[in-house]
Amino acid sequence: MELNVKEINYCKEIGAKIKRIRQEAGLTQEELSDLTNVHYSYIGKIERGDVVPSLKLLITIANNLNVNLIYFFQIEKNSQLKKLILDLTSLSENLSNEDLKFLIDVSKFLLKKSRKNNISSPQK
Repeated sequence: MELNVKEINYCKEIGAKIKRIRQEAGLTQEELSDLTNVHYSYIGKIERGDVVPSLKLLITIANNLNVNLIYFFQIEKNSQLKKLILDLTSLSENLSNEDLKFLIDVSKFLLKKSRKNNISSPQK
């Protein structure tokens, strides 16, 4: 099953939350993998948002990190906007001024078009 951009961003955000909580708890990926009975490399893939963990595994992770499962699904306001800004910044680092101007113009055009067509923004 192919994920769309919004779903990928949710996975990345869930993974980032798992990583942050794991680190705050003072656990390594290996230690969390021992607690959850999955390979440590799979924990890394979850934290990067490269894979979609099962609900059963998310429950196990939440229990072992002493957080409520719902925490993973509470999307912080503007988090997707922050991610988009980081992605654009990363993309633009090696662009010439001319290409950067073009990227900005295309972004403005797409934003206007989406507003005309009442396409919802990905910030929700």
